[in-house]
Amino acid sequence: MPNSPSPSLPASPTLAAAVALALAASLSGCIRIAGNDSATAASAPASGVVDAAQASAEAAASTASAAATVAMAAASAASAGSLLVATANGAMGPATNAQRAAGEQLSRQGAGATVPACSGCHGLRGEGNAAAGFPRLAGQSSAYLAHALASYGDDTRRNPVMQPIAKAMDAGQRQAAAAWFASLAPSAAPPATAMAAASSPAGDLKRGRQLADVGEAARNVAACASCHGPDGAGTSAAIPALSGQPAAFLVTALQAWRDGSRDSDPDHRMPAIAKGLDDIDVAAAAAYYASLPVPGQAWDARPAGSLPVTAPGPASAASR
Repeated sequence: MPNSPSPSLPASPTLAAAVALALAASLSGCIRIAGNDSATAASAPASGVVDAAQASAEAAASTASAAATVAMAAASAASAGSLLVATANGAMGPATNAQRAAGEQLSRQGAGATVPACSGCHGLRGEGNAAAGFPRLAGQSSAYLAHALASYGDDTRRNPVMQPIAKAMDAGQRQAAAAWFASLAPSAAPPATAMAAASSPAGDLKRGRQLADVGEAARNVAACASCHGPDGAGTSAAIPALSGQPAAFLVTALQAWRDGSRDSDPDHRMPAIAKGLDDIDVAAAAAYYASLPVPGQAWDARPAGSLPVTAPGPASAASR
C-alpha cells in the first residue's frame, strides 16, 4: 500500500477548521496578554517606570511563548494533513457492504492459520481489552486502520504479534477489516478503563489535561488537541481517536514513537513530540485520555465535515 502523498487530494475542511480555531485562540491570548499589560504600564505613576518596563518585558515574553504554541499547533496540523494524504492514497473508496461482511468474517473467524480472528484480542465489537492493553478499534476510521495494518506490514510500526498477521493479509483483507471496524459504534468505556482512570493520581490527570490542551512549548511538545481534537475523538480520517483507549495501550504507543519502533508518521511529528515527553508525562497523558468518554458514533456514521461526538462515559477529575 503506497504511502507517498498525492497532490491531488483536497485538504480536509475539518482539519482546516480545527487549525483555524487553535490559531485564533492562541492569537487571542497574545493580544489579551499584551493589551492588559500595556494598560497596566500606562496607568503606573512616574515613579513606577521600572515596574512598567518590567511588565512590558513580561508581556513580550508571554506573547513569544504563545506564538511558539501557535507555530507548533500549525506544524502538527500540517503533519496531520500529510498523513491524511498518505493514508488516503492507498484507500479503495467508500466501503461496500461486501467489504464489511468480509471484514466481519475476518474479525470472527480469521483466515487460515496465519490470520487469527481479530476478536480474540480486540473483542467481537472492536471494543478492545483494557486489562490486556489491546486497543479499541471501533470508532476509528477505515483510512487510519488500513494505514495501521499497512505500517505493520512494511515494518514502519513494529509489534511481534501484529506484524506477522498484517504481512499475511493481502490489501483486500486489510481494507475489509478496516471497513468492518470503522462501521461499528464504540460502546461506553470498558469498566477496566474507567477504574484505571479513576485510580490515577489527580496530579497525573491534571498534567495529562495540560499536555492535551496546551502542550509544553519549552520541549517543543504541541498540544495533543491540535490534531486529536478537544475531546480526543480525532479531527480527520487520518487522526486516531484517543479518548477511552486503555491507558496501557497509550503508554505503549507513546513509548514506541519515542524509541523508534513506530515510525509510520510521514512527517515524523509524533516521534519528535514523544521524545519531548518523559515517563511521567507519558503516563499522565495516557491516564487523561483513558478517562475520557469514547466517541459516540461509528466513524462511517459521522456526517461529512463534522467534528466527532462523544458517548456518555465516566466523569474524571479533570473533565470539563
